[in-house]
Parts: sequence; C-alpha cells; structure tokens
Amino acid sequence: MFMNYAIVFVNLIALVVLIRRRRLPAPFPWRATIALALVLLLGGLSTGIERGVAFVTLITAMVVTREVIPNTRKALFVIACLLTAFILADAFRLIPTPDIQVTSGETFGVVRRPYLLEHPNLKASWLLLMTMSPVALIGIIATQSRGALLGFISAVALRITPRRYYAIAFAACVVVMSLAAAVRPGTFFWRMDAWGEAFNIFLSNPLLGVGTGNYITYAASGMSIAHNAALTILAENGLIGLAVFAAWLIPVVVMVARSKSTAKYSLLAFAVQQIVDDQWLHPVSAILLGMVLALCIKPYDAQ
Repeated sequence: MFMNYAIVFVNLIALVVLIRRRRLPAPFPWRATIALALVLLLGGLSTGIERGVAFVTLITAMVVTREVIPNTRKALFVIACLLTAFILADAFRLIPTPDIQVTSGETFGVVRRPYLLEHPNLKASWLLLMTMSPVALIGIIATQSRGALLGFISAVALRITPRRYYAIAFAACVVVMSLAAAVRPGTFFWRMDAWGEAFNIFLSNPLLGVGTGNYITYAASGMSIAHNAALTILAENGLIGLAVFAAWLIPVVVMVARSKSTAKYSLLAFAVQQIVDDQWLHPVSAILLGMVLALCIKPYDAQ
C-alpha cells in the first residue's frame, strides 16, 4: 500500500512540473480528469487504490509522452514486435515451462493460450494500443482473444470503409462477433452472467458503490472485475463514479474522433475490447493508453 501512495505522489509531482512548463491543450477534459482521479483514489482508501493509481499513471504517461518522448509510434511498434515474438514462443511451447492449469480446454493442438507474463486477453489489449499493423493481428490470433480480434476488425473496417457503407460494416462486425461467440459459447454466456453479477453488486450500494478495488469481495464468482469497463466502475463507484467517468470519457471520445492521428484507430480497437473485458486500469495498459492518447492530442498543439 505504501508503494501505491508513493507512485501517486511521484506522478502528481511530475504532472505539476509538466503542467507548469506548458499550457495543456484545451480539448482535453482536465477538470473531469481530476474529478475521476479523486473518485477512484478516495473510493479505494479503505479497499485498495490500485485502480486509482493506474488512472493517475495514465494521465502522467500522456503528459510525459506529449512533452518529452519523440517517435512514440515507432517505439510502440518495436515493442509490439517483441511482444508478438514472445507470445508466439509461448503459444507454440518454445519456452520451456510447464503448462498452466487454466489453459486446459483452451488449447488448439500444440498451440496453447500464452499465459506467461500476463493473461492472453491483457497482452492482446497491449498489442491493440501499440499498433494496428499485421504484427498486432498475428499476436492477437495467437492469444485467441476474441474481444481483441473484434476490436481489431472494427477499427480496420472503420478506417477503410467509406462513410456511406458504415451500416454495412457495422452489420459485418455483428456477424463476426456472433461467429466468435459461437466458437466458445460458454464464455459468451459467462460474460452475460458476470455483467448481471456486476449490476447486483451495484444495487447493493447504488450511490457510492462498494469501493474501488473491492469488487472481488462482493463477487460470488470470485472475479476482480466485471469484464466491462463501465460496469466495473458502476459496481465499485456507483452512480457518482459512472457519471464522472462519463463526464471524462465523452469529451475524450469527441476529441479523439476529431483527431487526424491514425492512433485513434488503436483507441477504437481497445475501446471495443473493453466492452467484454476491463484492462484499461491495469498498470501497463494505463501507461500505453496514456501514450496513445498523447499521439491524438499532439495535433491540437499546432491549432
């Protein structure tokens, strides 16, 4: 717990220094950002502030990237190549390590879901943020993350489809999602149950929620998240938390949608995945998300 508070303190000092150096761009909702950070941090004072720490880290990564790190996109692509190589080595059992029990039932012949380093869905989300190139697609297929694959397909479809064909592209994505659900229907219906459980947790304390990081205490399934980013906040931080989250998210979405940076497609793919998962406040995901947000903010600096 002391380390978490230390990380928050260091992040806040870095933010203050960087904000004093240069005025931050107006399109970003800084007031809502501060409000959401406070909700996540204060909501976890008695239960765990890890998710609040991750959000503060996200903002710090965004500001630091925007200020001091050149060639961010190239650096992320190189990291994505290394991560994909690691994922493939694990999936094809090239790394000498015993099978992890949780992979049982999720193995395609000699190819297993790569659980080394982090969960497959989590690694797939990192790839979505790092690059939308074929490198990410190869890694996502190896992780067998259907949520990430749907996000990748959705982002690519939006990028290459003329506006007048958006309805057709949307219908195609729905078909792909249905086929993905049919591959392992058990996990699809399991997520429906998880979302219902999250809503029941929310009803136990609808205004303030059960506390940031306290989801697992109230979940009969033993899950630590609702496998939906908004539902996790609703359960842990109540209607107040969800309202503040929406006040932060909606302006960010508008800003990113108007950005001319191609990095916005990585954010779209990641956002689609967060409908069926919830990795955005994992420490590594938060850093990567902040870096990609910075790429979308930079074009506003010249305005």
